[in-house]
Amino acid sequence: MDNISKYPPEKIKRLLKAYPEDVSKKYLESREILETKLPEEILSQWENIGLDIAQLSSRSWEPSLSFFSSSVKVQQYLPSGQFLGWCKSGYALSKDSNKIAESFLNASSQTMVRLRPRYIEEWVSRVTKLHKGTWKSTNLTCKLFEYTP
Repeated sequence: MDNISKYPPEKIKRLLKAYPEDVSKKYLESREILETKLPEEILSQWENIGLDIAQLSSRSWEPSLSFFSSSVKVQQYLPSGQFLGWCKSGYALSKDSNKIAESFLNASSQTMVRLRPRYIEEWVSRVTKLHKGTWKSTNLTCKLFEYTP
C-alpha cells in the first residue's frame, strides 16, 4: 500500500468524473468536512486512496462511494494515523473483493462506536479469514462485517 497515488485535489476531482456522479458528489462533501479535521498530508492520502479504490476495476466505484460516504463518520472516532489505517484496510479489501470492501466500509461507522481503534486491523483480519474466494465465503464474510456492529 506504499504506492498510493499522489494526485492533487483538482486532478482527483477530474478523474472521479469518469464514475457515477454520486462518487464525485460524496467525495466533495466529505472532503469539505475532513479538510477542517485532518492534517493536509492525511487528507491527501485519504482522497488518493479513495481514487485508487475506484480505479481498481470496472465495479470498484461502488466501494469507493462507500469509502467516501462513511469516511466522515469513521473519522470522528479515530485519530489521524488510525484513520489512515482504516483507509488502507478499505483499499486492501477492495483489491480482493468489491463486495467485501463495501460491507466493511458500510459497517465501519457503526462498528467504530464500539471498537477501540487499535483493534481495527484485528477485526479485519479475523473476519477476512473466512474468505476463501468462493461466493459462499464472500457472502459469509460480508454478513459478518454487516452484523459486527
